Amino acid sequence: MLKQTRSTENYLKAIFRLSGLDFGGLSEGELPYTVGTNDLATELQAKASSVTDMLLKLAERGYVDYVPYQGAVLTSNGIYLAYQVVRRHRLWEYFLAHRLGFSSFEIHDLAEEMEHVRSLALTDRLAEYLDGPQWDPHGDPIPAADGQMPFMKREFLWDAMQSMQNLGDWPEVKFSLCGLGTRDPELLKSIQNLGMRLGITLHILASVPGLDDLCGVILSNIKEVQIPSVMAKQMLVVRKYPFGMPI
Repeated sequence: MLKQTRSTENYLKAIFRLSGLDFGGLSEGELPYTVGTNDLATELQAKASSVTDMLLKLAERGYVDYVPYQGAVLTSNGIYLAYQVVRRHRLWEYFLAHRLGFSSFEIHDLAEEMEHVRSLALTDRLAEYLDGPQWDPHGDPIPAADGQMPFMKREFLWDAMQSMQNLGDWPEVKFSLCGLGTRDPELLKSIQNLGMRLGITLHILASVPGLDDLCGVILSNIKEVQIPSVMAKQMLVVRKYPFGMPI
């Protein structure tokens, strides 16, 4: 068995996120998305060559199915290890925020350290102590011990924008990109070129006056982009909630 180093666990967690297995899991009949080397390199801020080397090692140990120049998907063993890391991370975030009073800006980096403590007994005891929370402070789902995720309603970004617009005031509600309603290569490439990848956080803005076929969003609090309706109508999102707001 491959030694579970921090690097190994970080790779498995990133593939789990980018393949659509996070955020409530895949819909019935939906297959995981193949995670390309470049997307994984962007997610982990690593060199593509280093990503390729690690994917080959993970494939040798049976944690991913990897096809060069196409990408990787997690095997059942890989999924098990990945959701365990995700579970630990989000339980620790909940503990740090709701028991120790750390802010939303502090808990992620601290949980990154604590997620690599691999004791199942400690994880289960922590979940029991916290009364089995289903959501972390960022609004992300916490997997149960068996990997099951709480239900999260999926909607297309365009529909979410319309419903938000009907509310008048734009509340501080954010979304995560959790899937795509198309496998058309050209459309997928166009979406990726906007900086989109599964798991990215979106903050919907009001539509641009006079440009009703565009959806304005902020990507992960970093940059603002305008998404054409043809793309927004194929981008599946789930709602996230601000720190401290009940789910």
